[in-house]
Amino acid sequence: MQQTVERASMDAKNLDHEHRLLMPDGSIKHVHVRAQPFNDQCGNVESVGTLMDVTDSKKAFEEIKAPKDELY
Repeated sequence: MQQTVERASMDAKNLDHEHRLLMPDGSIKHVHVRAQPFNDQCGNVESVGTLMDVTDSKKAFEEIKAPKDELY
């Protein structure tokens, strides 16, 4: 993830990326990162963005797309 953010920053490109994080307790979180670069007054490239925990929506999507047992 760090490489993705650094590459987007160096290239001054928008970032829109999902990533899994392994937490210290062994659980997995899914995050969605969005950022947009801009030039500050000195001409340096800065980024403004957000990181959203999308774990619950990812789990819900997986449950919906999982095949259901059919009753015969």
